[in-house]
Amino acid sequence: MNWTHLLLRFVNTHEDWMLIAVSAVTVFLLFLNICLLWKLGRLSRNTKSALTMLSDSPVGESIELMRRMGKSEEDVALLNEHQNVLQEHLTRSVQKVGLVRFDAFPDIGGEQSFALALLDGNMNGVVLSNLYGRTDSRVYAKEIVNGSSAHTLSNEEKEAIRRAGNPSC
Repeated sequence: MNWTHLLLRFVNTHEDWMLIAVSAVTVFLLFLNICLLWKLGRLSRNTKSALTMLSDSPVGESIELMRRMGKSEEDVALLNEHQNVLQEHLTRSVQKVGLVRFDAFPDIGGEQSFALALLDGNMNGVVLSNLYGRTDSRVYAKEIVNGSSAHTLSNEEKEAIRRAGNPSC
């Protein structure tokens, strides 16, 4: 005979005692569960009152300050990211402007012609030239890369680029 048959035979012969034992264990576990729930409620009330006292104490203020410092560090990191993005955009925006007015033709005065250099932080951009005449006006645009152009530049255009690169002129 194996042990399962022995166990079943024992349970069948002692059914009344087994029922009493299982009932006693169930009542004991129910009583233990009620005690634990009562202690848990008391612990929860004590924790709430301790936290209330702690929030009004220097320790509670320190905890609040630490929480705020963590938030401030997150804010500073976010601001640094935004600053880096803005710095990247700024280097590609017009930062340097140089203007030279001149007389393009000997019979027209008033320096109504001009060369205008619009450059970013890396001296890249465009130089616009307007040649004003009595009957017409012409506008030229030349790309500038690193302060120079693949196209031939007039003296006025070179001066406009120089002034853009050196704003104290």
